[in-house]
Amino acid sequence: MFSVSRTSKGAWGVGLVALAGAAFAPVVAQARTASLDVPAQPAAAGIQAFARQAGVQILVGKGLTRGKRTNAVKGTLDIGAALGRLLYGTGLEVVATSGTVITLGQRDRSSQAGAVQATHPRDMILVEARRVPVRMTRRSTAVVDAVRYDDVSTLAGSDGSVVEQLVTLPGVTGIEEGDTPRFISIRGIAANLNATTIDGLSIASIGSDGDGSRQVNLQLLPSNMSAGNEVYKSFTPELPGDAIGGVVNIATRSAFDHDGLYKVLDLNGIYSTYRGPAPINAITGAGTHWGQGIKGVVSDRFGPGGQFGIVLSGEYQKRIRNSSKYWQGTKYFFSDAGKKLTGPDDPNWNGLVVPYDQQYSSYTNTLRSYGGSAKLEWQAPDNSLYASIMGFGRRRYEDSTMNKQDYYTKSSISGQTGDGGRQQLNSIYTRYRHDNWNRGLYGVIGDLAWTSGKGILEIRGGFNKALYDNHQHSIVARAYPKSAYITYATNGGIGDLPYVTSLSDASALDPKKTAYSLSTAYDMSRVAREDMGNARLDYTWNAQENDRGMGFAVGVEWRNLILRRNLDETEYKTGMNMKDYLFTPEYTALGALGPMPWIDYHFVDTMPTLAVDKTSSAYDSLISDYRYRETTITPYASLHYRTNSFALVWGLRFDHTRFAADTPDVSGGTITGMARNNGGYDFMLPSLSAEYKLARRTILSGSISRTIGRPTPGDVAQARSVSCGEADDGSTGCTISQGNPKLKPRRATNLDLTFTQGFHGDKGLIGVSVFAKWIADDIYDLTSYTTLEDTTYKVSQPLNASGSRIYGIEARAENKGIRLAGQKFDLFANMTWMQGHMDARSDTGTRSIGHMLYQPEYLANAGVTWHTPFLRSAFTARYNYRGKYLESVGASPWLDEGRAGYGTLDLSLTQKVTSFATLKYEIYNVLGAKPKWLIGERLQYATEVDNYGRSVFVHLIIR
Repeated sequence: MFSVSRTSKGAWGVGLVALAGAAFAPVVAQARTASLDVPAQPAAAGIQAFARQAGVQILVGKGLTRGKRTNAVKGTLDIGAALGRLLYGTGLEVVATSGTVITLGQRDRSSQAGAVQATHPRDMILVEARRVPVRMTRRSTAVVDAVRYDDVSTLAGSDGSVVEQLVTLPGVTGIEEGDTPRFISIRGIAANLNATTIDGLSIASIGSDGDGSRQVNLQLLPSNMSAGNEVYKSFTPELPGDAIGGVVNIATRSAFDHDGLYKVLDLNGIYSTYRGPAPINAITGAGTHWGQGIKGVVSDRFGPGGQFGIVLSGEYQKRIRNSSKYWQGTKYFFSDAGKKLTGPDDPNWNGLVVPYDQQYSSYTNTLRSYGGSAKLEWQAPDNSLYASIMGFGRRRYEDSTMNKQDYYTKSSISGQTGDGGRQQLNSIYTRYRHDNWNRGLYGVIGDLAWTSGKGILEIRGGFNKALYDNHQHSIVARAYPKSAYITYATNGGIGDLPYVTSLSDASALDPKKTAYSLSTAYDMSRVAREDMGNARLDYTWNAQENDRGMGFAVGVEWRNLILRRNLDETEYKTGMNMKDYLFTPEYTALGALGPMPWIDYHFVDTMPTLAVDKTSSAYDSLISDYRYRETTITPYASLHYRTNSFALVWGLRFDHTRFAADTPDVSGGTITGMARNNGGYDFMLPSLSAEYKLARRTILSGSISRTIGRPTPGDVAQARSVSCGEADDGSTGCTISQGNPKLKPRRATNLDLTFTQGFHGDKGLIGVSVFAKWIADDIYDLTSYTTLEDTTYKVSQPLNASGSRIYGIEARAENKGIRLAGQKFDLFANMTWMQGHMDARSDTGTRSIGHMLYQPEYLANAGVTWHTPFLRSAFTARYNYRGKYLESVGASPWLDEGRAGYGTLDLSLTQKVTSFATLKYEIYNVLGAKPKWLIGERLQYATEVDNYGRSVFVHLIIR
């Protein structure tokens, strides 16, 4: 990190800041030795490295390091002697020492007495181990992985958010929305069981579509707001206790991160390879391929001595994401005699799976996002006080048009073989839907920290809000052909899905020959908002990384969230003939045999003239509404003990939570008002973690802790509701869902053991972690299906399972600066293996499942960066893979649903063209991987495959 000071003449002075820990390191005063490995290098960098490793502050005249080189210093050495060895031959000497502050000067050989030249304070470089509250510098005995953000080299991902940086870490799974991840799972634990913070303060969340889940939408956090991101996988009392998966902390930028004025501007053009149906039948039109973006950061210091700092960041992006999806949501199972069975567990099943439906959808999507942050900082000249205030926000819009067609078959089969069969059509649907999604996250955070001797007092507080708004028009037309058959084949289809090879009567698709009537028409608006107030007070004494002996930490955190959800829906009466509003486009959807009829979007203008179903509109407008309020107070205390080779943290965190949920009260199918459910719980959460340094670069650490997982507001407060359409995760159809106010929090016991070995001068690292979690009162959604009027409804309700467990191994290796044939390479690779178990309890008994929800068995990441100095360029290739995982538990094993394994290859090339300009080229999903959904006890049957194509970015970066 870097600091600057302003001279009396108004010119910028230069400062170097080497961070050794989260507090001033009292090495000079207490421990006279330090473990050092500083190579020979230019003096400014050598002094910086020495200060960082020794944990001291060094003052040196800003002109005295120019043209000089310091010597190599290695070993566990006396700090004074080591500094003398470092500076030998440079002419620099120690002229003053005060506690942790060392001042350097240069002896004037021309003077008679050989006096040491003094440098005016305004011209000093400060090389310091400065405390920066809640930033990337903090090390603890907790297991934490960190990824730093670089404005040029980091692959920021297609949506420019922090989430795509996190999925490269060991044990982290991306939960995709479309072609990019929106949430993450840590070590096989669902996303709503993570805690997410910005500089240590909690973030509001309303889930995926305003449903009130606790999973934070990380797409609403712009990448250029952060200096880097941390994922804590084990727990100490200072960390949030309501996290079974882990804690994600977004460490924001600081004006003290850079040497003087820092500025960067990124202009980019975006090309999406998949054109799809654009711009056919879209209300607002649609782009075909091209988008654009701009983002930038400016930070600087000002005021006397450069004690004030300011950081400004901003970004805008418009991207096209057209797609096609092909799915078969329901399977049929028959006997050899052609009798339809209830499922594959029937002993008479002939072993062949038959698709009940063939569904084809085409989307035109335009994504727009903008946001930024502004941070003002101040620190006292002696670094005893630090204060900051930051505002941030990001808005993400999506304009989406869906045109979709479905075949639904009767409960019969003929000519069935392993290669396919023949089915009679029961009905044909054509659907039109238009969505305007509007999601946002805004907040303000304040931080005040006071350092006095070994004690640090920090007060943090903030407020943020998450917003969701969607306006949707949905129109469905339906036909019942009298005698039409389809023939399907099972081999050679898209994504292992059986596909239609012929239709016996083409007139079934002709609106002039087959009557299509209006089946569904509604105009719906869904709005949700969560307000989160958060404050915490922390005091530590002698408990930082460079402190030795006994210390402690105490604190308390207060959180208050209020979630409001409101839905307004106008439903129109159906039955009218739709022949005047149907047309056949010159477009064939993914997996389809040929063009099929679409509903003309101009019918939206006709909808207000239709008769309104007032009863259904009133009921559906109220049944999904609720309000949830939750207040949490969590005091903690911990004891710390640290020597040069050993560290121990033991403590308790107490969780006191109270909530009130206002839910629609339904009696006899009529909503009579709102009913309030009050509840709460208290838990004591102990933890113990230790770290032992076998050698300077060899560390063994272990941790055992207790954490909880709160039920989501939606799981507690939602009344029974029925909805039809497409969810944000890409699934479609109709659902019946209902909450459960009697849910109990999950309770987890977490165990972790980690070994790391550094090498190559701290440029390389290998590590292995073994972990296990035992979870009581786990929560899952019990899923069943029912069919009403040719429409299949998925019914789900959250329940407590009797228990679950998971264990696994993480392995990682990385090395930077590998020299080969005159070139330099950076490498990284990691792999995670996990094994889970869950006992799902229902009315029919307890069922043992060999997976946790959202838990793949394998995760793997690998990447290489090839630096070519003679071309002033760097080429990066990165591959990310996750195995298949269970997403929901069915009432029967064959109704379990999940996602298939998914791997993407991303490439990047940076080319420095001038001293201030760099070209950067990125290609995402080079191999064209297609997300796929599965069903079955072993997730062995494919139900959906999506095609989004690839994304190409061309950046011009100026800094």
